[in-house]
Amino acid sequence: MVARSKCDALYRIERKMDELQLDADQRFECWQQYAVPKLIELKMWLEKNESKLAKDTLTHTAIKYALTQWGNLIAYCEHG
Repeated sequence: MVARSKCDALYRIERKMDELQLDADQRFECWQQYAVPKLIELKMWLEKNESKLAKDTLTHTAIKYALTQWGNLIAYCEHG
């Protein structure tokens, strides 16, 4: 549930930016100020918890995938 709440926080940021109808430059600033710190927290949580799970579980597979695809996951903060 911790990971889900961290993801939900990222979605809240996106919804707020949509409500405010921010332009591309404003979105970039918002991502840098609000989303990047949350993504860093999420990555730290994923790295911390990956080794605590049995390797044959779906949760471990999901965490491993997220970490392997991390660059793709966070690219939106740079390029929208």
